Amino acid sequence: MADFLLLHGMNVGGWEFERLVPLLRADPRTGTVVAPDMPGRAGNRGGRLADVRIAHYVETALAALRDNDLRDTVIVGHSGGGAYLQTVVAAEPERVRRMVFLCAAVPQRGHSLLELQPLPLRLISRAFMWLFRTKQRGIRPNARLARRALCHDLRPEDCDSFAKRLVPEPEALLLDRIDWPAERVRAPATYIVTTQDRVIRPEHQRRMAGNVPGAEIITFDMGHARPVAEPERLAALLLGYT
Repeated sequence: MADFLLLHGMNVGGWEFERLVPLLRADPRTGTVVAPDMPGRAGNRGGRLADVRIAHYVETALAALRDNDLRDTVIVGHSGGGAYLQTVVAAEPERVRRMVFLCAAVPQRGHSLLELQPLPLRLISRAFMWLFRTKQRGIRPNARLARRALCHDLRPEDCDSFAKRLVPEPEALLLDRIDWPAERVRAPATYIVTTQDRVIRPEHQRRMAGNVPGAEIITFDMGHARPVAEPERLAALLLGYT
């Protein structure tokens, strides 16, 4: 029997797994399923975006792991939720059965997510973040761009649900460097490449999968949000790891 810890992506909350969670819980091979809200959301340092650091994301995930006494755990990181996944695993390696990176942004060890961008684009991003005061206000999703990137293969009602529930993201997720002792990350890993993705291009996903040593690569012919909006295939894959 396996437990599941689900780490949501950027600008969303644990709610993005609301259709996946019951599918996992309904299977007799499943123990506990937890999908915590990361910092910057209501109830977890909400309204204090400037104070949030990447360490708070890690602390939130570890609290969910320890407080729920999750063992033999499959940890899933969707999009930005994959950035600090290996840091969480390195802190509690004996609790982890498998790591699953779902179209995830994965930095090199000791680097930030922003450093995944080429230098000229990185400087432009820094300038925009200063201009829009993201330290205080967070990184706010543009509704029109979000719909174009997230919704091209979703049903209209699913697109509306995602777009209405997007929230500002603390800039720490992009700017803080993320590190972990590599020798303590021993669990096998899977990286799911979403081949119709408009948020993180498939070629970038494959490149970042290289930052997860020995990762098995699986492809889903769908966009960035569809695996959690229509989670049957994702659930079947995850339950295969129980």
